Amino acid sequence: MKKDHKNMSLGDMADEALRKAVAGVVEEHRKSGEPLAVWRDGKVVRVPADQLHGYEEAPGSESTPARDQR
Repeated sequence: MKKDHKNMSLGDMADEALRKAVAGVVEEHRKSGEPLAVWRDGKVVRVPADQLHGYEEAPGSESTPARDQR
């Protein structure tokens, strides 16, 4: 279902675009098998492609993986 962008704020549209972009990058890394560099606990770490579950949301969103998980 396509969203009605006329009723969305500019911030909401930007947030939606960022989420779609992140999801696309994560999917590309899963398919290619390449690790994905992410920021975790003040450092850049490389997450193996087979461990990318939970990284579909944009950084800072409620549903990103908890930093305590690893």
